[in-house]
Amino acid sequence: METFCLVTPGNATNDYLFELTNALLAKEVYDGEPFGKTTVRNFTISMSNGATPSRKIDAFWAKGTIPWVKTGEVHNNLIFGTDECITELALERTSARLLPKDTLVMALYGSGTAGRVALLQTPATTNQACTAMICETPVRAFYLFVTLQGIYRKIDALTRGSVQQNLSKDIVADLDIPNIDEMVLERLGLPCIYEQIVANAKESLHLAEVRDELLPKLISGQIDVSNLCVL
Repeated sequence: METFCLVTPGNATNDYLFELTNALLAKEVYDGEPFGKTTVRNFTISMSNGATPSRKIDAFWAKGTIPWVKTGEVHNNLIFGTDECITELALERTSARLLPKDTLVMALYGSGTAGRVALLQTPATTNQACTAMICETPVRAFYLFVTLQGIYRKIDALTRGSVQQNLSKDIVADLDIPNIDEMVLERLGLPCIYEQIVANAKESLHLAEVRDELLPKLISGQIDVSNLCVL
């Protein structure tokens, strides 16, 4: 299995936790595959593709509150929010589907983009260029998140030689992955690792928001730091 860094900018702790997860799984699950193989289809509860509500209908987008994920936001990361949101009306009148937190999303289209994954940290919808995978528990979703990153080269190879370089829901569903007993995931501490990764990512996002709010005020002189003591 390959090792990929979790995309949480500036969070070295999460990079370490992700590497630790890979090492634990390599020793207990990947090497020799003691639990045999399964497919993504059999590992998940359900799989579905997203949809794009018509841009011509303003009521589907104006003042939307439901996160809508695009493939450009899927890059082996955790998704807490999105650039665009759709409305309740769009959810009611289109094929867009509200996905629960901890849903795993994979980008299907584009060279260098297809095969990338993300874990939703809030209920959201996606466009049709993503396929969503719902698992029985958050830790199973985290396991699948890690495992699919590990076979990215295999997934990427499936798009080679195609003019469009696209995947499909069925291709992803038929991927072979090492099977796992959830009790083993519990014993390895993956639920705690996943919770800590989420907590660290939230903290990084919060600090980035504070920085972005304060920096312009510091530059403009709205905040005076001239009297601060330097230790």
